[in-house]
Amino acid sequence: MTRKLVVVRLAAIVFVALMSAGQARARILSLDCSDGAGVYDKIWVDFDKSTITQSVVRIGSGFEGAPPVTFPAQITATAIKWTTRGEGAPFWFNVSIDRTTGILTQIGAGVGTGYSTRRCVKGTTPFPATKF
Repeated sequence: MTRKLVVVRLAAIVFVALMSAGQARARILSLDCSDGAGVYDKIWVDFDKSTITQSVVRIGSGFEGAPPVTFPAQITATAIKWTTRGEGAPFWFNVSIDRTTGILTQIGAGVGTGYSTRRCVKGTTPFPATKF
């Protein structure tokens, strides 16, 4: 085998290895969360980045059609917790999902005070594509 052929083959192996490493699948869990009247929101939990992405899909909620929003999350063996707050918003929600029961609990503070629960089950909607 000639030296030039060896260099070409090594370059091809390195290229394939780099491309494969960059395409590792993220560990993302898709959830559909319902309040008894159908699916209210879809949530994607990214275990690698410790974030959740939430999309409200319930028509009449006032949030339907809004783009998905990503928040930092605290992910433990028993719960997934995050706080939602839009920039400059006078209200926010502390949200948690019990990983044993699948119950989402949302407690509002500020102007949007309130309490609600939903049941979350494994969803089927793929994570929204990232726009570049």
